[in-house]
Amino acid sequence: MLLPILRATYSRAEADQPPNMNTTWPKQTREYVDLVRSWGSEVRRSIDYLETRPEIDSERIAYYGYSWGGRLAAIIPAVETRFKVNIAMLGGLASGTALPEVDQINYVTRITVPTLMLNGRDDPLEPVESAQIPMWRMLGTPEKDKRHVI
Repeated sequence: MLLPILRATYSRAEADQPPNMNTTWPKQTREYVDLVRSWGSEVRRSIDYLETRPEIDSERIAYYGYSWGGRLAAIIPAVETRFKVNIAMLGGLASGTALPEVDQINYVTRITVPTLMLNGRDDPLEPVESAQIPMWRMLGTPEKDKRHVI
């Protein structure tokens, strides 16, 4: 298991971050675009590292995102094709909107790996009808290879 601490998260929060940039809600700003792009680059570099390790089977790498990471499960597996499985825990399509170049809606249909979504019925941040089901339906993953468990 590899848990990258991505830019502007946890211990990597920057002292001069724009206001509210330490939240995970999409924003229509260039700063947010740069942030999401950096997350994709950091995930790719993390997999590059895993591929150098002889004890890691690089043909069996899975994406697992929890909450904010579950929301990124609608973007990251679309831009990083080495993932063989996508697991979104408490994820969905966010209620905010981002600029087109980092909006979930422009990526989720490109995800084709088997995907498992695990969600709560009463999740106030990722409601079933407005966040979970739309993400599940829009996934480019074939129906037989995707599952939504509430």
